[in-house]
This record gives sequence, structure tokens and C-alpha cells, in this order.
Amino acid sequence: MMGEVQMERPEWVPVWLWDKYLQIKKEVSEQPTSIALIPVLEKLFADQRCTVVWNAMTKRKGEEFKALKAKQSLEEDDELDTGWDNVKLCLIRIPIMASGLSEEDKVLPSKRAKQGEELARLARQLRNELIETKLSNRWPNPLSSDFGMQMYRLTSHDDLTKASKRATEILYTDPEETLGDLCDELAALASAAETWASWESLVKQPNSSNADRLHFIRWMTGFFKNMYDSPLRESVAVLANVLFDSNLSAQDIAKLAP
Repeated sequence: MMGEVQMERPEWVPVWLWDKYLQIKKEVSEQPTSIALIPVLEKLFADQRCTVVWNAMTKRKGEEFKALKAKQSLEEDDELDTGWDNVKLCLIRIPIMASGLSEEDKVLPSKRAKQGEELARLARQLRNELIETKLSNRWPNPLSSDFGMQMYRLTSHDDLTKASKRATEILYTDPEETLGDLCDELAALASAAETWASWESLVKQPNSSNADRLHFIRWMTGFFKNMYDSPLRESVAVLANVLFDSNLSAQDIAKLAP
């Protein structure tokens, strides 16, 4: 971008890590939605406290996901065996996770459970009703033929994508098969709804004033455990302190993300 002031590498940031940052910066320059990553990374690089983080990553350079790969009995040429890309992944995920709770995380556990259970119940009920209407080896003609016609009419909607139009055309040509598939999909939806009902966010109280910070701490701790087989609590504390203006210690992190 013309006139943009380029940040120079601080002496406490390793060259190899800075090179990855420059790669990321070049890549996101072509993706406007990802531009927000750069100011966060530069904030971290500019703060000398983060030396703890960069030293920990340098010490474990080339060991990314090694323990996880061993646990999962993955082959050496597996996609996890790409340390260079994995470090970039880490740098990219830090700003994303520091940006706040996702929409899913903001849903209260009680509401999530109620939504999921009700959706599962309705999906199963509709599936059972559909199966009840089926004759010996086919669906009632008025049901299947009109279903196909209604789906076909959807193709006239201007806002449908080409893929959606093609899908509805297929539904129109074979509504019998599609109704059978719909029963299977409703069963899958019921199962997925139960998963949503029982899903647990990293934070139990999304409306808490420290929810964003707590989520970041727990996510980063889990990520480092997977990436380096160590929670790197001192590093997590530093990242949280810089990004959330906190004063946490490694001991605090151990309590918040055991």
C-alpha cells in the first residue's frame, strides 16, 4: 500500500520467525478480510516481553506437532509434518483467537442445549412422519410429484447460485429418490443437533467481562499442547498480558487453563 510505513524487525524477533511474518503479510495483502491480522502481530513483535514466546518457539523449531503425530501414528509425510507452515498457522491463529468469542461461543449453554434438543426432536419427528407416509415401495404420487414441482420452481429465484439451481433441477427429476435422501439427512441432522446441544465452549460464562481473555488463554494453551507437547504457560501469559493489557503469571495460567 502506497505510503505505508513498514515495520522493521526488532532485534529480539528471530530472523526465521520474521520471515514467516513477511510471508503472511504478503499473503493477506491480497485478502482484505485478513488485513486485521497484521496490526496484532506487529503489536506482539514490538513488545519485548514477547521474547519469551519467540525463544520458546525457536527452541522447538522443527518439532511442531511431532508428539501429536506420534500419538496418532501418522506417517512422516503426513500433512502435519510441515513445521514451516505450522508456525505460520500459529502466528495467524493468535490474532484470530484474540479477536473475541465466536458466535457459537456466545450462545449460553442452557440455550444451546434447548436449541439442540428441540431441533433433534423435530428432525426425528419429521423423519418418522415422512416414513409413515411411504407406501409399500414408493412415496404417494401427489406428495412426490408436487414436492418435485415446488423444488423446481425454486430455480426461478434470481438469488440462487448455479449450484443451487442445479441441485433443485436434480430434485425435480427424481423426487422419489430425493425424499428418501431427505429421511437420511433428517436423521443426520438430529444427530448433529444433539452434538450442538452437548457441545461445550471453552468458557461457561460468555457474558463475563473476561470471557474473551479466558477463551484466548484456554485456546492458546491447548494449541501449544498440540503443537509442542507443552502448554508453554509462560508464553501464554505474555501473549495474554500484551493483547489484553493484563498482568498474569504462568501460575495464573495454570489455574485458568489446567
